[in-house]
Amino acid sequence: MKNISEKRKTIGVIAVLVVIIFYQFIKLFNYNQLIEQNDVEFRYTLDMLSNRIESIEESRHSQIVDMSGLASATGQAYSVYRSTSFYNKNELLSAALMMLNNNLTNVSNIEDVLNENDLSILIPVIEKLQNNPLDEKVTEEFYYLVRKHTVIGSPLP
Repeated sequence: MKNISEKRKTIGVIAVLVVIIFYQFIKLFNYNQLIEQNDVEFRYTLDMLSNRIESIEESRHSQIVDMSGLASATGQAYSVYRSTSFYNKNELLSAALMMLNNNLTNVSNIEDVLNENDLSILIPVIEKLQNNPLDEKVTEEFYYLVRKHTVIGSPLP
């Protein structure tokens, strides 16, 4: 009788462990799908960012509409990037996106920055990042351009 009870307990523990492993497998599969979806969404936000910069430089809409669109695009690019598969492999891009977001959305003199600097210089680099967010050379170029062209009176050459 005692052996039967121990066998049932063992079978019960094994069944619980199998259910837990199956649950973890499903969660891992869903996580991988979410990361892939975020990778695609990040590339889309980079496209949106370059379109907003182009819109500002060409004065397609009112400046308020364009600035709010640019602020939205930079914030989305920064926040989505942290949930992509690229984040751990290229953290400098995260720093560059954060700086871009801070320089364009968290300052009171954004109109002066836009009037003094030509942000369209960022578009070719953003497009290169869209194709390969892990390219370190392009990331370094983007980081430099953000530091140089998104502030007033940058001391960078």
